Amino acid sequence: MVGILAHGLWVADNGPKLHDPAVEVPAAPDDRPQYARLVVAADKNGDLAPGDFVIFARDGGPRAPKGRVDLRRRKGRLSESAIWNSDGRRLTSDSATLEQQETIEFDPDDDSVVIEGVAIAVFRRL
Repeated sequence: MVGILAHGLWVADNGPKLHDPAVEVPAAPDDRPQYARLVVAADKNGDLAPGDFVIFARDGGPRAPKGRVDLRRRKGRLSESAIWNSDGRRLTSDSATLEQQETIEFDPDDDSVVIEGVAIAVFRRL
């Protein structure tokens, strides 16, 4: 486990069990304060690998938090969720598969780009 845990006991015991059964951690964002996302591609620095789970704390504030964020973008009927880096103003993609990283300015009034949460921990099976 890397990073800060807000609460709960996170374990890897012969499978994808992520938490103490007494602590609810949903697999997708909803009204609960924490959720997990499965990493499907590595980041450009090699900190995240496919199969890792990133634990996010929900963020609903009007400003972009600094750090790694769970970004949801919509274009027409298509929707994308990805982990991006935020400096508090600019959002930058973080994919090892891209030669050139994409950068966008965060605009809280633009509902096509929404920050769902900020990364607080990474769960990796040993």
